[in-house]
Amino acid sequence: MTRKRFLFAGLLLLAFGATLYAQTINIEELSFRRDPERLRANWLLGKLFVFMPMNYHPFPVVPFGAGIRYERDINNLFSIGGAVYVGNDIAVLATARYFPGGFPFYLELGMGWGENSLFNQSGFMMNPALGARFRLGRRIGLFINPFVSIPVLIGEKESWWGYPPREEREMVSVSFRGGIGLGWAW
Repeated sequence: MTRKRFLFAGLLLLAFGATLYAQTINIEELSFRRDPERLRANWLLGKLFVFMPMNYHPFPVVPFGAGIRYERDINNLFSIGGAVYVGNDIAVLATARYFPGGFPFYLELGMGWGENSLFNQSGFMMNPALGARFRLGRRIGLFINPFVSIPVLIGEKESWWGYPPREEREMVSVSFRGGIGLGWAW
């Protein structure tokens, strides 16, 4: 019974502190909406990510990779760009992002060419992603970009060291990629 009382008292104290804090700041500064008048048109971003194949693979996996992307805002809801990722897979993608309601959270779809060294496969890559783009200040262009994506590679499997592949030549490989990026907007 005392645990519940302590929990209730802690939540009440937290709510009281948040109310006092909200009275001392300008709510406009905390707005998560992307203000069309304050949009920065160009975004350059470097990313580090963790890579995990969803298909079975018998060899150990180096689970890290890096990427770079350029993005241009069309308005406060849409942006287009391009990205290059290097890790266990290599990808060159054209991307489009949708920011629902003008908030910094986005849905992304990237399409282009990809190569997966784990499965010795290359071909068409689709990269749906979910993430956010948070500015680290009103006046400076620094921002962070946490994200998760599920790259899907559809293509031909190539032979390893001259041996023909055991499975069919056409293959679909699915991976998981999650990470964070740091960039500059101007």
